[in-house]
Amino acid sequence: MSEPPFRPARLSRQIAGDAAARYGAVTLLIVVCLFAARFPAFGRGLALLGLVAATGMWGWINVASMRSARALHEASPYLAADPGRAEAILAAALQRSGLQRWVRLLLYHRLAVVRLCQGRAGEAAAICHAVLSRRLGAARHARAPLLLAFAEAALATGDVWGAYAALSALDGEEIDLAHGLRRLAIQGRYHLAAGVPSAELARARAKVEAAEMLPAEASARRHAVLSRAAAAAGATGLSHWLEARADLLGGAAADRDAQRPEPEAIAELA
Repeated sequence: MSEPPFRPARLSRQIAGDAAARYGAVTLLIVVCLFAARFPAFGRGLALLGLVAATGMWGWINVASMRSARALHEASPYLAADPGRAEAILAAALQRSGLQRWVRLLLYHRLAVVRLCQGRAGEAAAICHAVLSRRLGAARHARAPLLLAFAEAALATGDVWGAYAALSALDGEEIDLAHGLRRLAIQGRYHLAAGVPSAELARARAKVEAAEMLPAEASARRHAVLSRAAAAAGATGLSHWLEARADLLGGAAADRDAQRPEPEAIAELA
């Protein structure tokens, strides 16, 4: 099973349908209670019937949401290793109706990461933009990862201004250590893409120390970005040291295009 190309209008219809299902259950209960009060001869049996129907609808909504929320965890191990399988899991969950709003938005967040791993950065950017433009509610904790994914997708499509807007929006967000390290890596690539390598050398020592906290290959790519920035800024000695450090940490990995992160790094944006 695969998910069709993203369309904002489909997301809007799904959210509207989810809300209609939830409000429908509550409305049914209210209508039945009012009818029972107006016609007491039928009141007891009708009220019981309405209560059973409304409870059944609400239970169906909650079960669908719980199954789809479980899909978020089921898809996570496959984001980098097998994006096709992750997409199939998410597609099945997205087909359900009556989902809680936060569950559907988080499913689309995971789908954006899948699209990045598949090299479909334009679609990933569209998904992130559509989700970020909505009230996140209980999915508020995903705002920082969504902004990072948007910045990643924008850089991949050459949208430097989009990457700048996403990174700037992160200034007011609380962010954990893992996503903070990813932010530094994306920010470094943004500085190179925007032609401001000197900005990447600000607090260079702290950035090198942060790079040392990454896994070997990710650290090698981070050192390679810093080396390119140093070379572009005319800091030849620093550039050579960073390049040697990248070779030591990653070997062949340091020779890869440091502007294109590996799927494992992208999966951390989930």
